[in-house]
Order: sequence, then C-alpha cells, then structure tokens
Amino acid sequence: MKPIISMVIADAGDRLFDTGVFLKAGSFNIGIQINDGNGNALPDTISICAGTSKILNAKVATLGATYQWYFNGALIPGETLPTYTATISGTYQIKIMLPGSSCPAEAQIIIKTPPDPIIAVTAPKSTICSGESVVLTASGAETYTFSGLSGTGNTQTVSPTQTTTYTVTGENAGGCKGNTSSITITVIPALVSPLKNVQICPGSSTILDAGAGTNYTYLWNTGETTQKITVDKDGIFTVTIDNGGCSEIFSATVSYVEIPVIENVLYEKNTLTIVIQQPAVLNVEYSINDGLNWQNSNVFPNVLPNTNYSIAVRVSGHIFKEYLMNKWDEE
Repeated sequence: MKPIISMVIADAGDRLFDTGVFLKAGSFNIGIQINDGNGNALPDTISICAGTSKILNAKVATLGATYQWYFNGALIPGETLPTYTATISGTYQIKIMLPGSSCPAEAQIIIKTPPDPIIAVTAPKSTICSGESVVLTASGAETYTFSGLSGTGNTQTVSPTQTTTYTVTGENAGGCKGNTSSITITVIPALVSPLKNVQICPGSSTILDAGAGTNYTYLWNTGETTQKITVDKDGIFTVTIDNGGCSEIFSATVSYVEIPVIENVLYEKNTLTIVIQQPAVLNVEYSINDGLNWQNSNVFPNVLPNTNYSIAVRVSGHIFKEYLMNKWDEE
C-alpha cells in the first residue's frame, strides 16, 4: 500500500502571515501491509480450506503502536496484537494507532473459504469376471489419490484377482481436500474344468467331463448341454461353460493311440522278451498272464518252459494285441 497525503495550502493573497494548510481526514496512510506467518505479503483476497487457519501479521516498526483487529466491521474483543489467526471466511481489518496520532492507520484482507470438493468414483460395471479389467473414474476435484495405486489422474485401470474395495480422495486447485469415496469391484471366481486331452482305441469310446460348478451350464460343439458327453471318434471337442455372469470355452483333443504290434517273442534260458514293431509306442506295458499283471519292462525272467502264456501289450489301460504261447520249449 502506498502512503497517500491529501493536502491543500491556502493564502489570502496579502502580506499577512496567514497561510493555512489543510490535510484531508483519513488521507494519511503509513503503508500497513498484512503478511502471512512467514512474512510474505498477502494479496487483498485469499482463500483457505475449510477447517484450516491463516496467520495474519500487520506489525509495524514504530514503537508504542497499538493494534485492534476487526471482523466484518465488528471489533474482535481482546485481539490487540499485531498477529491474528483467521479461521473462517470474511473481511478482517487491522487498525493501528501510532504514538502522537489521533487517526488510526488501517488495512484489510478478505478471506474466502470455498466449498470442499465432493469426490465420487464410478466404474462402468462393479462386477467383473476373473482376469478382466475395469476403469475407475473419479470426479469432483483437480487431483486424486487412489488407495494403493500410483498417479494423481482421475482414472485408474484395475485388474483385481479377488473382490476389492478401492478408495479415492481428491484436492481442488487450492489444495483443499474433499471427502473419501469408495467403490467395490466384485470378482466372480474363475471358471474351472478338468477337461483334458485323451487317447482312445479305434472303435472304442471315452467320456469327456467338463466338471461341476456353482450355476454351471454347458454347451458342447456337438450341441449337447450336459456336463459329460460320450465320444467315439477323434477330433477337437469344445464346451462353453457359463455360470450366469461369466463364460469360458474349454477344449479337449481326442486322438487315436498308435497301436503297439507284437513283432516277435524271444525265449532263452527261462527269460522271455516281447518285441514290438518300431517306432516304439510310448507308455507301453507288458503282461504274460492274460493282463492280470502289467509291467513297463518287456523282459520277463523265470519263465517256465512247456507252459502256456497269454501275452498282451497295452497303452493307457487298453489291450491291443494278444499272443498265445503254447508249451514253448526251452532251446
């Protein structure tokens, strides 16, 4: 604030010493500046957040000066120090009386308290399937803080693996904080199925089981709508499982196993060896007692001569070839 003095000098225009000096009432301003608590000059109007305060300091260097603060034109009882802490919006005025002066110097500041931001958070849907993402959008402020998430923008893309509640707060341009808003994203558990690839023998069949679950419904690419179906041919079989909120497609490949063929049976010194055609089939098991007992090795020791043995080979529990050994004599 600049010092201003309104002064008029008058004289009658004769030789008498009767010149007069007139000062306009209230025109003498000593330049009071209202500062903050750190000594920084404050503008004529400022804003503070609701529930906060602002230190106003109008101290002058003149010794013996007296102070009185006013709020909206009314004297504030007891507030006679250079510093005052303002907590609500309104017009604050300081009047300072200097020694030997009958007119107070004064300054004022207007404090505004804008409404706190009202924060809201929304999502296009609050229930998602496992593995899905959803965008959270906050509104009502300038910057935002989402719990457990980085960034200050108003959107966040989340992919929760379980039902999760997200909270967000925000600040306006003046740094005032708003309320805390929250949204719960419900995650429907992942659909699961024990369906897997299987092998069958030509002419045989197998059962494909899509598995049971809460509210599960089924639609196979065969048109069937049951949990289990029986297939007797090779191919890719798919099933769409739906639980009323999410759906997922599972598939299984049914293929024919390569049939092991017995090429020869060797017997020497009470040891019997079963030879199958090459290339050898994986997971082949051998039996010499009509499938009562099975082993992975094709070599059988302690085999008696002149005894009938029913030889068999299998893959995945199916017998594919039998060979009857009638009273094989030891060489």
